[in-house]
Amino acid sequence: MTDACRKLANAYEVMKDPEKRREYDVTWSATWPARSTKQETEQRQAQAAEPKRDKTTEGNTTKEKEADRRRERLRDLNVTKSRYDKHVFDVEQIVKKLAADLQHLQDQDDEELRRKQEKNGWFASITSLFGGKAKETEKTEQERETQRLQRLASKRIKQHQWNQDDMKLQKLKKELQAVKDQITAETKREVQEARLEAMKRQEQLRQEQEAKRRDEEQRFREIRAKRAELQARQRKEAEARSAKEAQAAREACAAREAQAAKEVRAAREAHPPSITCRHDKFWPKLEGSYRCDRCRTLQRQFAFRCPGCSMTACARCRRALKGQGGTSNHARRSSYGNGNHDKNSHDTGFEDYVDHGYGSYYDDY
Repeated sequence: MTDACRKLANAYEVMKDPEKRREYDVTWSATWPARSTKQETEQRQAQAAEPKRDKTTEGNTTKEKEADRRRERLRDLNVTKSRYDKHVFDVEQIVKKLAADLQHLQDQDDEELRRKQEKNGWFASITSLFGGKAKETEKTEQERETQRLQRLASKRIKQHQWNQDDMKLQKLKKELQAVKDQITAETKREVQEARLEAMKRQEQLRQEQEAKRRDEEQRFREIRAKRAELQARQRKEAEARSAKEAQAAREACAAREAQAAKEVRAAREAHPPSITCRHDKFWPKLEGSYRCDRCRTLQRQFAFRCPGCSMTACARCRRALKGQGGTSNHARRSSYGNGNHDKNSHDTGFEDYVDHGYGSYYDDY
């Protein structure tokens, strides 16, 4: 047998058995409202989330475009920074070389000036008088003057070029610093936007969780309300069923009493009671619910019936009837003490024995 056939057979067994069906209703009916409520909640959430999803998609598209533009700007700024870095490096090398050349020319001029000072000094004059050192020729002096003039011209040219390159270098550095400031500002803006986006996502997640919690609480409240309603309905059904069973029991009791009364009437009609019935014989015990013919009290456990007149009576009325028609208990005890007793008095003593709660042994006597 397959699983489907087995499930179908189990379902048929539950459907045809009222008790199993009632247990199934009590066990599983509380989950039906939960399922329907959950489906309704999910549908409402889907409907409410659809416009939000559209807005979120549009917002995400706009944010993606803005992020692309920002990345493009950062890329351009980085390229510009790299270009400025290269230009600054090249100009710095040129400025450093010009500065070195100017320093070299200045060193040569200082050396020439020192040499002239030594030549024109008193120590050089005395040395030339006593040492006989030859004076420099006019041609050598002209060559040195020409070299000095060339150094001076070269120094002026290089100084002018150094000034221009230094100005260019300072300008490039300022532009490079501006590009760096722009990159720093873009990076800071991107970090701030990322932080704001994270805070927005956190807030959105918190709102979604709060909405989900409220929906869950609403769903649980609806489930509890429907479960309470179902339990109240089941309780009312149980009370109605109990009342119906009690009514049926009362009707059955009334039917039994009517049947017993009918039997008593039939017995009296079949055996008319004698006016001189002394009720002194053994009264058999009747198990069940009967009404006393003398005091009209309902006896729910047992009663007694007179074999002579078929009269049904409770234990108290039976003792009273037997006391009116026969010998008293004191007389019977006395007769037992004297040995003067007959069978009827003996039976009556047993009946008194039954009256005091010991009649279970003599029910079939």
